[in-house]
Amino acid sequence: MAKMGTMLTSLVVLLACCVFSILGQEDERPVVQTKYGKIRGRVRVHSTGAKVNEFLGVPYAAPPVGDLRFKKTVKPENFTEDIFEADKMPPACHQYSDQPLPWYDLDPGQSEDCLYLNIWAPANPAYKNRQTTIYVHGGGWFEGGSNRMGYYDGFGDALDTMDENGISLLDGVVVVMVNYRLDARRGCWEHGFVRSRPSFSVGLGEHCVHFEN
Repeated sequence: MAKMGTMLTSLVVLLACCVFSILGQEDERPVVQTKYGKIRGRVRVHSTGAKVNEFLGVPYAAPPVGDLRFKKTVKPENFTEDIFEADKMPPACHQYSDQPLPWYDLDPGQSEDCLYLNIWAPANPAYKNRQTTIYVHGGGWFEGGSNRMGYYDGFGDALDTMDENGISLLDGVVVVMVNYRLDARRGCWEHGFVRSRPSFSVGLGEHCVHFEN
């Protein structure tokens, strides 16, 4: 846990110091530099006129498929594209639900390739050294996802009823929402831990990696 705390502190410090260097905002499509390459997001405008830079579906780990299925989380490779288009909501990780019409059956659905995060940050260049909020969704290790809009939207579409403004607009903070692997069959793992390997949880492994990044 001490190591995880150190990783979290490291990420907060990096983001607070604007690790994402703004390179341009032509046509309301902000481009930022990360250690894995450039990413391009989009701008959303609040009813007050305030703007938020939004980056959706940014990979923080290698896809956990094939030989990496049920294995510890591996950091991603550098982007192969000149600019990674971070403008689409990522799918939720596979999960179980006894609901007749579960929310995650809607677009973009579910996928094993689900280790992505979403980022919202004030577009106002006056904001520097921003505080960072990292939101890890709940769900008992077997349900949930960062793409459950209305619950986990850093812009504040759902939060308007509480705060009149979204988190990023209200406090000038960077908001990060993450996906992590779940107990898709609700019983293969116990509290996110593989039963055959009680000291190892792929879900917790995801947290270590996205905190470190």
